[in-house]
Amino acid sequence: MGKGLIGLIVVVALVGVGYFYFLAPGAPTAPVDTGTATTDDTAAPAEEAADADENAADAATDAVESATGAATDAVESATDAATDAVESATEAATDAANAASEAVSSGAAALADVFSVDGFDFDAASEALQNSSLGELEKTTLGAALEGARDNPELLENVLTQIREALGL
Repeated sequence: MGKGLIGLIVVVALVGVGYFYFLAPGAPTAPVDTGTATTDDTAAPAEEAADADENAADAATDAVESATGAATDAVESATDAATDAVESATEAATDAANAASEAVSSGAAALADVFSVDGFDFDAASEALQNSSLGELEKTTLGAALEGARDNPELLENVLTQIREALGL
């Protein structure tokens, strides 16, 4: 408790000294500018300020030019990269389209063979029909016709022609 009392006394003493020093009548005050400075005294700081402004403007201009150059380089780099990516993607898409076209052509030729009388294989024809993009009703109808014509060569050619037409072969 003795330390607390001493601390309180020190704080009160500091507050009192501060009061009398800063707020009491006759306390020291800051010097007041009376406006009696000469033009020579004010001209030097004004020139220094103008020089500082000019230096700051030059530095800002240099910074803008540097940033503009960096941005231009970045845009050119990005444009080049995007152009390369587009060219690569176009080439890949063209290759894929060509491969798909060849596959469709060979697939269409293979389907045309499956749905021909020569070398007719009922299981292969039935599977190809079920895996086609035709609607379920059309698949069922053509499948039933194919089953009925399976062992009748006269009907088989007609049914296979109907299936090829339905598939666009």
